[in-house]
Amino acid sequence: MRILATVVLRTSKPEEAHGFLVAIDWPARRVVRTLAAPGLYGELGYRNRGGRRGFRGLARHQGRVWLAASDAIYLLDPASLGIVGMVSHRYMGSIHDLFADGDGVWVTCTGADGIFKINEQQEVVDERWVKGRPARDLRVHFDDALDTLHINSIYRYRGEIYFYAAFTGEVFRVRPEGVEVTDTLERMCHNVFRDERGFFRSVSPLSELRYGETTVTLPREGPPGEFTHPGWLRGLERLPNGHVLVGSSPARIFEVDLEAARVVDQFVFKEDPNWTISSIAVLDGEGAGMGEETAALTAIPADRLETRLESFDPYGDLSRLAYAKFKAGAYADALDLIRVCLQFEERHPQDALDALRFHEGLCHFFLGDYGRSLAALELLEKYAVGRLAQLGPLKYYQGLCHERMGDRRRALESFRQAARHGLDAALQAEVERSLRRLELATAD
Repeated sequence: MRILATVVLRTSKPEEAHGFLVAIDWPARRVVRTLAAPGLYGELGYRNRGGRRGFRGLARHQGRVWLAASDAIYLLDPASLGIVGMVSHRYMGSIHDLFADGDGVWVTCTGADGIFKINEQQEVVDERWVKGRPARDLRVHFDDALDTLHINSIYRYRGEIYFYAAFTGEVFRVRPEGVEVTDTLERMCHNVFRDERGFFRSVSPLSELRYGETTVTLPREGPPGEFTHPGWLRGLERLPNGHVLVGSSPARIFEVDLEAARVVDQFVFKEDPNWTISSIAVLDGEGAGMGEETAALTAIPADRLETRLESFDPYGDLSRLAYAKFKAGAYADALDLIRVCLQFEERHPQDALDALRFHEGLCHFFLGDYGRSLAALELLEKYAVGRLAQLGPLKYYQGLCHERMGDRRRALESFRQAARHGLDAALQAEVERSLRRLELATAD
């Protein structure tokens, strides 16, 4: 049986490692893989405790592992942990928990007091907001002022969806017309859900796991940090044997026997107060399926997680996904992916950057936003001096934008300046139609 755990590194600085995905052969208590979280933004957020740092929630949906960062979700192959897809949306502001449910995955938008359900095609299937839908792109506008409830848990109970707000302790039920408060629990819990035994929750400040009328106090071990305290609980997963795994800080996992109401084992990642568990998930299969030979924990150094660190760099795959979406005509999805790819310019060679920015302009064009398309294409033309030959029909698209915006003079000027080379049939036909419209307008 394999376990995945996500880690956030408190106080990490830009360009430093800020979180990990760790795979464990749980029966053997062996770390098998450790992958560093990529940064989607150079700015990690002004809060030293978390901000945009690290990996967050985990879910299993339609044969994939859904792995959340603060503002994007990676779809992983469960056997190789290789990235096979990516989902991003403007609602993704400070993601905490994920919950797979039928035709999609529910996501906590902790940054704006709401939840939404999204599918692999980046379509929002459902959404619920306590204080109104966010107006801005939360991936860019990381605004703590919108986080007044700190929604961090989602679950289904007796056929209905519920979510929990840590700042108030309120439990909300999703209704057809919106949401309503049904219960109030302790504040600052994590991993809240309910079954026939009652509410399960990790009461993080007290280091207590509570379910029904039972309370299990977990050990508070390890050194304190500037923004962390030993015993802060986050991350919970049920095991096939009826036990549960509970994450704690500094980074460790406790195994709790629910029937006996006691801790039966623990696994320590690292005695560093900045290492905090965020989420835990069980994968089907044996630990050997990870494709890497394991070693006994006693035979490795204390800094094993760092010495065995692997990179987790999705940017090449994301650009290929963006172009696939573009070719399929999913221009809004392609535009989302291109914007993510462009956040770290230094990860791409110049010709790849030019191509991404060119397709950013084309996405706006095909979405009918000719003003933004023209702005993107003109900015690219300004800074791509000497490389314009590689951008092919850029001037033709500028001319089409001008024509659609009613500027006949600049449209004709762009067409005259366009490089004389073969166009694909669809663009050639569109340019010819545009020229005929311009000729008719001139004749009138």
